[in-house]
Amino acid sequence: MDRDGVLNVRKFEGYIESITEFEFLPRVIEALKLLHTRFDYIFIVTNQQGVAKGLMQRSDVQEIHDHMKQQLKDHDIHIDGIYTSFDSAQEQPNTRKPRPYLGHCAQRNFPDFQFQDALMVGDTLSDMQFGRNLGMHCAWIRSAPPFEEQVPPEYYDWQGKSLYQLAQEAPAFLPDI
Repeated sequence: MDRDGVLNVRKFEGYIESITEFEFLPRVIEALKLLHTRFDYIFIVTNQQGVAKGLMQRSDVQEIHDHMKQQLKDHDIHIDGIYTSFDSAQEQPNTRKPRPYLGHCAQRNFPDFQFQDALMVGDTLSDMQFGRNLGMHCAWIRSAPPFEEQVPPEYYDWQGKSLYQLAQEAPAFLPDI
């Protein structure tokens, strides 16, 4: 799943640059507990081009991820891997979603992980394209304005307003995976 806009509050026209700016969205903890019962692995795949832009360092992103993982661990939630692209969108080639690089990294670390049995959860077109590029099922979390972006229906299997709504409805819309 994506990070900003799915797990935590997205910063409008900016980047989460420190742990003081990181805030989980409502009911994310409950959602992750429910999703843990449905999936073998939970991975986060995130583009963080604020590093390439010089707004923060890789160590700042790592500190945010460590902080997030500790908060989740306090609720008995384990994240199996966090895969981050620090490249800018203009850099070519780059490892950013929608390119499949981050997914292939997860599969190298977890060889039994199969894309056709996976669900990509995101709030942008590039998240949905990433999932489709790897043959995953896709769930689009529709962010509230000013972040909402239109995603054509061929890129997602489900749409809703929150990770918690997805966790409630996931067994009904997913095939037996």
